[in-house]
Amino acid sequence: MVRIYICEDNQRHLEEIKRHVGYFASFSEWNMQIATASVFPEDILDQLVVDHEPNIYIFDVDLKGTSSIDGFHLGKKIREVDPHGYLIYLTSHIELSYLTFQFHVKAIDYIEKNGIEDWHGRLTNCLKEIEKQLGTIKRNREKKVLKLITFSGPTNFYMEEIIAFEAIPDHKLILYLQNEKTTILQKSLEQLESELGEAFFRCHRSFLINQKRIQRIEVDFSSVIMENQMIVPIAYRKRKLLKEQSRICS
Repeated sequence: MVRIYICEDNQRHLEEIKRHVGYFASFSEWNMQIATASVFPEDILDQLVVDHEPNIYIFDVDLKGTSSIDGFHLGKKIREVDPHGYLIYLTSHIELSYLTFQFHVKAIDYIEKNGIEDWHGRLTNCLKEIEKQLGTIKRNREKKVLKLITFSGPTNFYMEEIIAFEAIPDHKLILYLQNEKTTILQKSLEQLESELGEAFFRCHRSFLINQKRIQRIEVDFSSVIMENQMIVPIAYRKRKLLKEQSRICS
């Protein structure tokens, strides 16, 4: 569940924000729910829940009608426990927008309440952008991750983004991605071939390739061109197997 927290010291404005956000959430493919909507920032802090799903925060800046805590200090307190939540400021004080940088609250937008249709539209656009980012987060979670040792230490790679591995002297491997390559330590092609399974094809004693990243196979099956345009040789004894697999996939 994506929880939404709203803090606005004007009760009438609070109800209007709740109505608009609730209407948006009712049509969202994500399970968005207003967790807390209050004129008191202390209620936000007391009722805050942070888990594996990002929260959304919609705060006014000037909360002096109900508290000594303003929206920037509230945002700073939120960031101490939820560094990845989405924070939106909806306020009449556009002149204070520069303070979002001074307080390091990382707000995704600072919307001026200068007309109901205008801020409705901007807030809707913000929520739509958050939906897109949630989709990206979900897709990344579903991707299989391969942890390997590089010169920078343990590094995670998305398996589907790997183009190929190449064995090089000194018992090292080169991992190829679309636009970069990385040296891998403490692994052999034999180990990776066993770990990665059928998605990767040991086409040569020096190469292990991602079959989903093959762009073209030469007519005589002597080599393949990968998506990053690298040309990988196919060992003679592997050509028949590659030909059979390409027939199954086609």
